[in-house]
Amino acid sequence: MKKLKKYFVVLAMVLLLMSCTFSAGIIFDDAIPIEETAWLNVSNVGTVTSFNGIPVQWKTSFGKAIQIPKGTAVLEFDLYLTMGNTTYTGRGIVFAYTFDPGKQYFFMGSRQDEVLGLKIYEYDIHEKVKLSNSDMEKHFLAFAPFLNLGGPGGKTVLE
Repeated sequence: MKKLKKYFVVLAMVLLLMSCTFSAGIIFDDAIPIEETAWLNVSNVGTVTSFNGIPVQWKTSFGKAIQIPKGTAVLEFDLYLTMGNTTYTGRGIVFAYTFDPGKQYFFMGSRQDEVLGLKIYEYDIHEKVKLSNSDMEKHFLAFAPFLNLGGPGGKTVLE
């Protein structure tokens, strides 16, 4: 009976992680109405170290997001990305994007045609993120390759 109970607890935790709604773990400015914000989850790719030139140390866990104002943002982060048996690290990764209000963005590392970069997925703010291939493919927004490796100032730019 004890093993069966433990099995159901583990199963419940797995199901919770596979179907998760983000909640704000880090709020950039709580004076901004929620409908005027976008939410980012970078738990799979590293730590945001700068937001629009302002030094920050934002790291999220799955289900916890960074709440930022809508609009164009320039993020700089330290990459810590594990794909299979390989871990990629990098400092000063720059990513600029115009984030829509009422949306949540989920970032995952990926390799396409031998080019390493980030896949970006977009969900409505209250929509559950499901880590299934079919659901993620439905929400796929863009692939941002790592370009200009070791470029100006040693920065890697995502374009």
